Amino acid sequence: MEAPAVFGSVTSAPLAIAALEKNVTLAQLLMQYGADPNTPTKDGSTPYTIVPSLTLPSHTSMLTGVGPQVHQVLWNDYQTNKGLVKVPTIFSLAKQRGLVTAMFVGKEKFEHLVLPGSLDAFEWPQPADDARAVAKVFAEKVGTLKPNLCFIHFRDPDTAGHKYGGASPEKVRALADCDAALKTIQDAIAAAG
Repeated sequence: MEAPAVFGSVTSAPLAIAALEKNVTLAQLLMQYGADPNTPTKDGSTPYTIVPSLTLPSHTSMLTGVGPQVHQVLWNDYQTNKGLVKVPTIFSLAKQRGLVTAMFVGKEKFEHLVLPGSLDAFEWPQPADDARAVAKVFAEKVGTLKPNLCFIHFRDPDTAGHKYGGASPEKVRALADCDAALKTIQDAIAAAG
């Protein structure tokens, strides 16, 4: 039985959804019970991520539309000596069309994607950079900024999953915190009009 359409026009099997969400625990469980990673979705893709399967290279691929072999972001932490991504991002293209762009993130490493003139706002709240802090700064700025294109990243589930395990109570709490942060974002968007 095939899952309903998700992620735009891509119709995905549960294993593809788990891979897109980078939910390793769920993907392993599905494969343990017979899910075939070689079964393509309707668009012909399979549920494999980019290599290396790390946050910064993966998100760079998502935000540039090219793989690591082209964008060359192969590291996964903030390294000033590495500079900025060498290919245009979706924010660069949006700015060329006169759109307002913004990033609200919980990890400093996303600064590698901030090309000159590509963002109207880049917010990495400090000292707290958890989902609630990211949502709070978004809520403070969205009314005046009103971005046409916005990237929001919460670090909480990834951080808790690596530290405590993919099915840990701490990761479940991190997901609940993200839900609360999303509610803050939804309310702020509604209030901004």
